[in-house]
Amino acid sequence: MSHSNNFQLSCGHSRRYDSCFIFAVLAREKLWCLVMTSEMKQIATKCAAVVLCVGMALRTTGAEFFATPQGTAQGNGSHLLPWDIVTALADNTKTQSVNNVVKPGDTVWLRGGTYGTGSNWLVTSKLIGTSNQPIILRQYSGERAVVDGGISAQGAWTTFWGFEIMNSSTNRSVTTDYRPPGINLLGLGHKCINLIIHDVGHPGIGAWENVGDGGEIYGCILWGNGIYSADPGWNGAPRGSAIYAQNANGSRYISDVISFKNFTAGMKAYTEQSHAEGFNIIGNVSFENCSGGYEINAIHHSITNAVLVNNIGYNNGQCWFGWADQTNHTHLLLANNTFVNEIIGGTYWYPFMLANWVNLTMTNNVFVLTTTSSAKDTALFWRLYQGTGTYIFDHNTYHGNGWAGGFDGWNINNSRKTFAQIQAIGWETNGTYHVNLPTGNVAVLRANKYERGRAHLVVLNWLTNISTSVDISSVGLQSGERYEVRDVQDYLATPALSATYDATHPVISVRLNLTNCSQFIGDQHHYRRDPNLHTDPVFNAFVVLPVTRQKIPNLGSPIDLHFVPSQ
Repeated sequence: MSHSNNFQLSCGHSRRYDSCFIFAVLAREKLWCLVMTSEMKQIATKCAAVVLCVGMALRTTGAEFFATPQGTAQGNGSHLLPWDIVTALADNTKTQSVNNVVKPGDTVWLRGGTYGTGSNWLVTSKLIGTSNQPIILRQYSGERAVVDGGISAQGAWTTFWGFEIMNSSTNRSVTTDYRPPGINLLGLGHKCINLIIHDVGHPGIGAWENVGDGGEIYGCILWGNGIYSADPGWNGAPRGSAIYAQNANGSRYISDVISFKNFTAGMKAYTEQSHAEGFNIIGNVSFENCSGGYEINAIHHSITNAVLVNNIGYNNGQCWFGWADQTNHTHLLLANNTFVNEIIGGTYWYPFMLANWVNLTMTNNVFVLTTTSSAKDTALFWRLYQGTGTYIFDHNTYHGNGWAGGFDGWNINNSRKTFAQIQAIGWETNGTYHVNLPTGNVAVLRANKYERGRAHLVVLNWLTNISTSVDISSVGLQSGERYEVRDVQDYLATPALSATYDATHPVISVRLNLTNCSQFIGDQHHYRRDPNLHTDPVFNAFVVLPVTRQKIPNLGSPIDLHFVPSQ
């Protein structure tokens, strides 16, 4: 079974949304299979036209400037006289700044090479664009630009696109100052597009309240991020979310991200004193993160308008949506997601904690528990602390692992329930519980909305085949164009497949019995599974990339550039 989810997702400029917006998201994400009342459909149809008008791809039509690892503050930002990265990212609005020639709508290209020295190396970006003409900091096509350290993104309206951020230090038992986050978004309107972030501190990407309405993290790949914190009060505990976000107003978007094997969460909107408003988590993949794949939580402020649609999670442990002591969260939509979990060593894990929402809709999701029968007594599909309001649970599919129909895998207000008891409440009228694991494979392909020819591919290989066939005609490759398929767990190494695209034969074969895996930099001792080992053949995630044929300035004739983490 193959699904091609080639969607244009909203970049977000609506100031606030409610149930109308939620159904508009459903329309945009092609989820009209959901059961809605006629009134719901009318609302969605009216709102969809508004929502679909946003989300246009970024354009690089302004002036172009260049930075290299060997550049200097005495350069002028040209090919021949490039800047160093510190100069390139200085405040471009100050007349005394060398880079004040950079204007809104311009692009600063990072040429190939390594910027920084790891450990506590940190560069500050103070670039300032505008809402309709952001400044773009982007890896030069066909080259590999690596920031060895971290970026503090101040300024405003800057898009960070396509380069790699990592930390070469092997010391993980440090404070956050000595292994900084990959990139901290601290300014209004910032976006992260198709970045590769690994082995940095906590978090991989921090997207904080100042980013504001419409902030976006899209297409990024994050793994192995985190520290054993030496900060006061942490006593060496692991800290390391791939994405850590907060928001007070409007909408935020985390879309088409692949996050795996991070020290704690795969991606979370979490706060104790701030807000976690308006998060749209759409089309992401999160697997084997240590303490949960997805989370939206706020301790002291209620949450409004949370959307989780078309995501995949695999062996992440628990996902949290709301705290049990908070009673006024409103509008949570969980639709068309797939979550696979395993109970290990008797640990009490379950895919979802849902606490005290008003207007909660969970529909068209697939939940799979692969736990063996000896551990099923500690297994749950979801746990609900029910508040007041409207709750819709329907059209969801649940799979056990050889467990009889009397399995009590649902928990409501601390009382375990069987599926029959759930249906007796009036929920899951059209839902199904299967005693056994799925018997058919699923492939999900999502084309990248910013880069033609790029896509994410996920395969749930329940039949444990050694390969699968996938139609990649929706990706945007052109006949005769070279492309690669990279295993995200070995992303920086040799591609799993390298070929020439033929539009008359768009179905390709991808191996699923892969074993090579990127090795972590530094210590990692708290993982339930060895993160340096590949997942089993049941789960695989890939990136499809065009091979850039680029004439590099001053290097003569065009050449094929086969190592292209992002073009």
